[in-house]
Amino acid sequence: MRLAVAWLLASKTCLAVQTGSFLELQSLWTKPAWSQQDGGTVCAPVGLADLLRLQALVGEVAQLLRLAKARWLLSHGSLLGAWLHHGPVPWDEEADILLFAEDFQRLLAVLGAEDWLAQSRRVSTPGSSFQIYEGTPVGALRYDVHEHRDQVGLWLATAVTFRLHSGARDDPVQLDAFLAKANGSHAWTDSAVLPLPLLLPPRRLRFFDWLLPAPQAADSLGRVSRKAPRRVLELWYGPKFAARRKCALRGRSSSPVAEVPASLVAASYPLIHNEELDDGKVRCRARWNRTTLWTLDLDAEGHILRAEGLRSGEVVARLWRLGRGPLQAPVDTPGAFPEEVPNMWD
Repeated sequence: MRLAVAWLLASKTCLAVQTGSFLELQSLWTKPAWSQQDGGTVCAPVGLADLLRLQALVGEVAQLLRLAKARWLLSHGSLLGAWLHHGPVPWDEEADILLFAEDFQRLLAVLGAEDWLAQSRRVSTPGSSFQIYEGTPVGALRYDVHEHRDQVGLWLATAVTFRLHSGARDDPVQLDAFLAKANGSHAWTDSAVLPLPLLLPPRRLRFFDWLLPAPQAADSLGRVSRKAPRRVLELWYGPKFAARRKCALRGRSSSPVAEVPASLVAASYPLIHNEELDDGKVRCRARWNRTTLWTLDLDAEGHILRAEGLRSGEVVARLWRLGRGPLQAPVDTPGAFPEEVPNMWD
């Protein structure tokens, strides 16, 4: 009887979904009973206030990058969120993008931080160290530039971390803009080595109610791969990135990472099931409690080719393009690339 009542309630909720907005999806998030573990939480949803602040932060940074004429791509957890949730991962209040060296320098220039390293301070941590420069707020944003190296001085990561000026400097709502080094055949960031054909040319994926630039895999002949962003995500998070989800255990002095089966996640959050079609097209089915809420067919540019279960006119008007992806990667680091990059964030 309880299952029947739960199914009816879920059905009524599904019928209420009309435009497919990200906030409609977010309204279906529920805090899982299993998320409370050992005095902390695992995969518990971010509060609406922080989610809206993250959305505002992404929009502000995108406009700053437009002013800088800098091109960028969704990366790391934000690429994972765009693929599986059409927005941030529900328990992550951070956003991630990557920029190649030329665009990263454009970003530093618009911030007035080209010589940040000379003004930075050094911080030592077990097994590594980093230089950090706390920049002067720019408009609605505050930022830090930081570079991480291991104990023998080898480069690990360089990034600009943005937060809203209205928040604290250690506000957990943040956006990390990572430098991606490249040598003409591969690019590498803080946590993965990526063949350039897996990144470029860019495509657009939905994130919040925007269509943002993202990696689009191509085959050896330059044709768009049917396994588009999936191959990049496999390099970042392993071949089972959708089957087992990683979450930090929060509420402790340290935050170890736990793995949670996708079946548990699917019981508490709507998920996007992607069917990769020809020529970069993706069929996105939003599912919740084993019920399909709606279906969108998107091409590589984010054009809606088909909308089912939605007021298509409203959803077409809602999604708009933000940001520009790089067309090619410069050779800024000639020579060999590292065979393996340790994931310093896991």
